[in-house]
Amino acid sequence: IISSPYDYANQARLYLPTDTISIQSTSPDQYAQYIADVVRKMAGDQKRPILVLFTSHDILNRVYQRVRVPLLNEGREVLAQGVGGSREKLLKRFLLSNDALLFGADSFWEGVDLPGQALKIAVVTRLPFENPKQPMVQARHAFLEAEGIDSFKEDALPKAILRLRQALGRLIRSEEDTGVMVVLDRRLLSTKYGKRMVKGLPKNLPLIEASPTEIAEDIQHFFAQEEKAAADFEK
Repeated sequence: IISSPYDYANQARLYLPTDTISIQSTSPDQYAQYIADVVRKMAGDQKRPILVLFTSHDILNRVYQRVRVPLLNEGREVLAQGVGGSREKLLKRFLLSNDALLFGADSFWEGVDLPGQALKIAVVTRLPFENPKQPMVQARHAFLEAEGIDSFKEDALPKAILRLRQALGRLIRSEEDTGVMVVLDRRLLSTKYGKRMVKGLPKNLPLIEASPTEIAEDIQHFFAQEEKAAADFEK
């Protein structure tokens, strides 16, 4: 195993808001409204490119419908998978913008190259487990269970851990990149499998649990330090 060349302690932050809601006990509309409120506040606090990752196209569309016009009125472009054209077209428009928001699911979790200033903030709306109702997922899990293999521990969880690492990888693509990831799913710390997911992330990645206001202030401080260091280096 080759160790990572990245200094996550100084290059990145992982945040978990203390006011997250229980996904299992809320309706899709309530869940979408919560995400929309978080996204609008973050867009107001951070004038930087923001990638918002979803596990459901339905929730993605519900959030998009709630934030598109208000953010557009504030001068922020909102790009969404399945709405504004192909994946390549959306990524190109996002790269050309200084403060756009990009909503994506599926393939946007991996294989997206947005280096340097192109992406600074990623929001993970839900832990990235595959939909267990998908026919292929059901068939694979049924096969594993028939073989006496725990499909959750040996298939679903490892894949979710990998996907979460890939989400972090959208931010840190080089030794010069910096970025922050905000996870809106309390299961990351409230469940045993969530804690296993944390262990699957880089060991020196700072995990900060705080209120939305405290997170906003810490993000500002984090990027201010980066900008000061860059200015000092140029001198």
